[in-house]
Amino acid sequence: MILETAYGMKLSDREKEELMGLEINELQERLKELFRDKKAEILNNGNKHKTIPEGDLEAYLNKGWELVQIYPRGDKAVIKLPLSVPH
Repeated sequence: MILETAYGMKLSDREKEELMGLEINELQERLKELFRDKKAEILNNGNKHKTIPEGDLEAYLNKGWELVQIYPRGDKAVIKLPLSVPH
């Protein structure tokens, strides 16, 4: 209920039941996954990779994105969301 109210995350009844039955460590890991997925939706419309102008790279890296590669011409870069949510 808190996830839905505070973070705007809609969970199915099955997902709610799954969360209720988890041990605390498992619950923490599952919540990290849910937040990572929600972050991907917010930041990039659900995509985990993004191509940006190379000049914007530093700003994205400062927001938590990770560099995948810089195009050979050096004018664009491919970035991705990190695998884990920072603590």
